Amino acid sequence: MGYLFGIAGAVPGEQLHRQLTAVCEAANPVGELSSQELDVPGFACASLNHQREMPLAGTRVQRYGSSLLAVAACLDNRQELVGDLELSAAEALRLSDPELASLAWHRWGDACHDRLIGDWVCIEWDGERRRLTLLRDHNGNSILYFACQAGMMAFGTSGRALLALPWISHRLDELSLACIVANMEPVGRRTVYADLCRLPPGWMATLDGRDSRLQRYWFPEDTPLWEGQGSSAYQEALRMGIADSVERMVVRAESPALQLSGGLDSGAVAWGTSQAHLPSRAVAGYCSVPVHDTQAAWPAEAVANEIPLAEEIGRMTGVDPVRAVPAAGVSVLDGIRWMLDARLEPSIGAGNMYWISALLREAKARGHDLLLTGQQGNGTISWYGRPWSRSFGELWRHRSPAGAVQHKLLRPLLSRMGRDGVNRWRIGSEPWLAGTLIRPEFARKVHLREYIAEEAYGFWFHSFEMDPRIDRWQVIEAGQSRVGGRWAEGADALGLRVRDPTATKALVELSLSIPDREWSGPAGSQRWLVRQAMQGLLPNSVTGSLSRGRQAADIVQRLLSDTPAVEDLLGRCSPNSQVAQYLDIERSRTTWQALSRQPFTYRLQQRCLQELIPAITLAMFLEQRQP
Repeated sequence: MGYLFGIAGAVPGEQLHRQLTAVCEAANPVGELSSQELDVPGFACASLNHQREMPLAGTRVQRYGSSLLAVAACLDNRQELVGDLELSAAEALRLSDPELASLAWHRWGDACHDRLIGDWVCIEWDGERRRLTLLRDHNGNSILYFACQAGMMAFGTSGRALLALPWISHRLDELSLACIVANMEPVGRRTVYADLCRLPPGWMATLDGRDSRLQRYWFPEDTPLWEGQGSSAYQEALRMGIADSVERMVVRAESPALQLSGGLDSGAVAWGTSQAHLPSRAVAGYCSVPVHDTQAAWPAEAVANEIPLAEEIGRMTGVDPVRAVPAAGVSVLDGIRWMLDARLEPSIGAGNMYWISALLREAKARGHDLLLTGQQGNGTISWYGRPWSRSFGELWRHRSPAGAVQHKLLRPLLSRMGRDGVNRWRIGSEPWLAGTLIRPEFARKVHLREYIAEEAYGFWFHSFEMDPRIDRWQVIEAGQSRVGGRWAEGADALGLRVRDPTATKALVELSLSIPDREWSGPAGSQRWLVRQAMQGLLPNSVTGSLSRGRQAADIVQRLLSDTPAVEDLLGRCSPNSQVAQYLDIERSRTTWQALSRQPFTYRLQQRCLQELIPAITLAMFLEQRQP
């Protein structure tokens, strides 16, 4: 989507411009960019646009009086917005997405968030009040960072670029580091840098140089239930919602592509592309595949190599060609290094970065300007459903008497009597000390246990909620999710746009409005509604299977094939190094030796992802910080 940066403060204009230049250079964008700079007293702003941006999308800065408005936007509701703004057809044709978003801001102020649908950020500098207002989209693939220190303010769509500012320290937020080592995302505005904040999706922020105030504006959990319909009506609504979300995203792309697996989420997106109006423009699919044969070691319900299923989906939906991406030339450490170069910050899921970076690079090299994913479909279009949403009689008849007793009698009892006690006991026992390589004294120093208990959130917190919408909320993470931001930063570094039709405002709200009993079906089956909705539209091997695909299925073998580099990295982690303050170095070496000596199993792969990858990521991050 390009880059936006702005700096405000009571300093000479030349100083603001020097700082802004340093920030733009630190963004290190790939390819030739067109730039625009504007300033007013006390504020300077710049936008950088990829020359091969999708038509009408991009960034823009506009001055009006003593104020400035900066916008980055790829809108999905241009037609509706043109009508709301009462624009003529001729005006609509010549206006870009950022220009339309700017008109919406001038018409409705910061309440324009109710009107803008897509991936976007809006920032206004109010010159009279000397105040910054920041808005971000509902749940899109965008990112916006900000900082506020001693009268200085800054924002940007690249965190690594803002860290070039002399008044933003690189001091670490150790609680965020502890969360990442413990396989959790830090909540809210936190980043691993104490002075750098992120704006979560569905939120707005106000900065005045002394303080920053965040306010949430989107509350999809309040979506009313859509009761009284038959299953066929819900299935049709889901199909229409998927097709509409995909259509709005691909209609302007010159060369769209799809990150395709063998599952229901990306399969439904593939079907959506077949319904879109794309004359003479085929959609290509890219599927990550292992280079080592690991299927025998996986449980029967896991699919280690998804390319056969992806090819079946491609044949049935018209996605052609479907290309396997083995990422043979990209090591696991290369992928983590790419992630750290793009954002100067570690995150969970770093073990997937080798295949993600390879897939993005291949899509870019083949000339695609848009890549669709189905990343967030698990919480929206293919929600599992909860068996206890069905009546006792339905479960008794369609599932089993034991299932009826378990879900309708025992679970409510546990929910009422044991939920708080079980979580107090579980969190009190600090399971992350055994399940990860975090040093106990470090976890206690940053009060990790208290943080997890207070947020009631994360990898180590178990929900015993009877309300499936609350249970589901922990999967969708609307207003908290960092998935869209990660895709945005990685793709922006390559000049590629990545979007997720399964995460749109409309589909999130639609999926939450459908009663939970419909998602699990009469027998309490997993993902029943989307299976029924896609029946006959996707292969039976996809709609009828309960198996799940596994990305990074051969990550252990990939690490072992890169043994010299891994052992060199671990060897540099001495007891006196900075990483030893956070990680148990001896346990990291013990885990590595276990991977090296034991036959590959599913449990070994999980141990690698849960213990070793976060440790390797943190070690590489801390090394990167060294002069």
